[in-house]
Amino acid sequence: MTYPQVNFISSATLDICENFPHTEAMADIMIRNIPAGLYSDLINYAKKSGLTLQQVVIKALENYVEKTKIESWTEARLKRAALPKIKASTIVDAIDSERKRKR
Repeated sequence: MTYPQVNFISSATLDICENFPHTEAMADIMIRNIPAGLYSDLINYAKKSGLTLQQVVIKALENYVEKTKIESWTEARLKRAALPKIKASTIVDAIDSERKRKR
């Protein structure tokens, strides 16, 4: 079996890799204009944690995405909770009255 040639620099890499589960592609992200204080904090945290700067940034992104998922889930849950509560007996009565009306 032959596999297509994949240029891991192309933007289509992630689309191609979805068809081949054994191939994992990673994207490169360049961040510019990082404030000096933030950069210094990241470097210091990496040194104290025994991690590379790359590992610290990836972990921070993972935490941010996870927090965003939780906030979205919580918001959706609160919206559902805010919906008016209807008793089952009210629904049954409405169905019965509609059936009687149609006869």
